Amino acid sequence: MSKKNRNHFDLVGVGLAAWDLLFRLSEPPRFDADLHITEFNQQGGGPTSTGLAAASKLGAKTCLITRVGDDHYGDMIKENLEEYGVMTILQREEGSSSCVVVVFVNRETGERTFLMGQKYSEPDIEWIPLEPIKNSEYLLVDSHLSKAGIHSAETARESKTKVIADVEAPGDDSERLIELSDVVILPEKVASVYVGDDLGKAALVLLDKGPEVVVVTRGVKGCVLAHDGRTIEKESYPVDVVDTTGAGDVFHGAFIAGLLKGYDYETATEFASGASAMNCKSLGGRSGIPTYEELVDFLLERSPGWDERKAGEQNK
Repeated sequence: MSKKNRNHFDLVGVGLAAWDLLFRLSEPPRFDADLHITEFNQQGGGPTSTGLAAASKLGAKTCLITRVGDDHYGDMIKENLEEYGVMTILQREEGSSSCVVVVFVNRETGERTFLMGQKYSEPDIEWIPLEPIKNSEYLLVDSHLSKAGIHSAETARESKTKVIADVEAPGDDSERLIELSDVVILPEKVASVYVGDDLGKAALVLLDKGPEVVVVTRGVKGCVLAHDGRTIEKESYPVDVVDTTGAGDVFHGAFIAGLLKGYDYETATEFASGASAMNCKSLGGRSGIPTYEELVDFLLERSPGWDERKAGEQNK
């Protein structure tokens, strides 16, 4: 039975929201030096919140549940998400600070260095509203707010909401998130912790822990999709890279947006890879997120065999 009602969301996220200050440089930052900034931008950041921004721009109805500071940056985080169409449910404690991240981006390669500001804190477990999670099709959680993610994922499993986990670090909490998830998406540096450099084998090992699907993202080298006991390697879409910030986060949101349109896992992976590549053409984790129409044009131009009709679109 469909969960759709007036309180329904396609996707609810419980995870980190931050504010990014991005500096594009021609050389790495160092002490006692005057460096020229070639470009500056500031915008919302954080893995789950950026994933929701991507999914929303691609047509999903989304909601973020998280904790931000009672400060100017918290206001900007909220406003930026709402500009992307993401509804926000925020816990804000008087006198608290939001997570601010300074990002140095190499002008030549798009590689980044992150300087974390105020340490982010988890929302109080008893505060987390559960009805939006129960009434959503998908829940996206990340390992930055693992306690909140685990609690939300346990609620989702009880209500048959599908759980997608963004696992960015190994550990006991991440292990629990993997067990609770239907889909696990993680970078190769984390996947390699399980079985060395054989990412296909690592994906299958993770698949045995409970998920239906595992995707290992590899940046410009593409990704590995594991499902139904087999693996498929997918190449990335080459673009002129400005900044790789948010590439994985946008991949997560676009992957879910693809599932919501009725795409199978392989097609959703291609859809997400295209969105991630397009986002790398601009400075910041959200500046380059495409619309659905822009993404379809991009995919058809670069991969003539990609045909949106094969996906059997639903929920238009």
